Amino acid sequence: MNAYLMSRPLIVASVATIAVIGGPESLVVDATSGHVYTDLWNGSTVGVDVNTRTVGPAWSNHCNDSRGIAIDEARALVFAGCAEGRVTAIDASDGQVVGEVWELDGIDVIEFSPARRHLYAPGQISANTGIFGVSTSGELALLGIDDGTLYGHCVTTDDAGHAFVCQRRSRALDHQAAWADQVRTQATDYASRCRRSRSAFVMTDTELRLIAALAIIGLSSSPNTGYRTPAAIGTPSTL
Repeated sequence: MNAYLMSRPLIVASVATIAVIGGPESLVVDATSGHVYTDLWNGSTVGVDVNTRTVGPAWSNHCNDSRGIAIDEARALVFAGCAEGRVTAIDASDGQVVGEVWELDGIDVIEFSPARRHLYAPGQISANTGIFGVSTSGELALLGIDDGTLYGHCVTTDDAGHAFVCQRRSRALDHQAAWADQVRTQATDYASRCRRSRSAFVMTDTELRLIAALAIIGLSSSPNTGYRTPAAIGTPSTL
């Protein structure tokens, strides 16, 4: 790249304002479809056409209180994180919820790893981090719960098996190597054991079916001890 162009500061200017009634809360960009997606506070998610600047219909994301949002651009799946502790997956083609789990308490900013097909969610009230597997059609299954931090409201990933959770006292990401090692549990690493081929997603779906079957056995409508949230409510009966 031309050194002169690299040295020039980027100029950012507002070209339009789009009204999003009832929001927006969080934002993700789908460059493939030319849409951005955002949550509404009342438990809905909307898509905005970037070219026409039109707000689409509100899709129920099953949240009582919408917070974080993430996207699987390749599979046209939009994920919603709910303050009450659940995460859901929405099919962007029709707005239907295709996956839902409820394992944490106090979810805010979430993140998706395309390479591993993992969704990471921080429980800022339950002080832990949920690692969820995402099938090719959007079903969700809990892979593991690891340590987190109280009031750590956000998480990000390097898409290589490491997750980083916000730490409240410093208002910055905790980049300590020890934390990265903790989050990279057996559940986090299961995808790396799959051969990198076109059959990798099929293997992921098979593993998710087995994991979900075990979760369904213990399906409960009551919160885990000390939580406000039910355990694994809404886990699909078949994945």
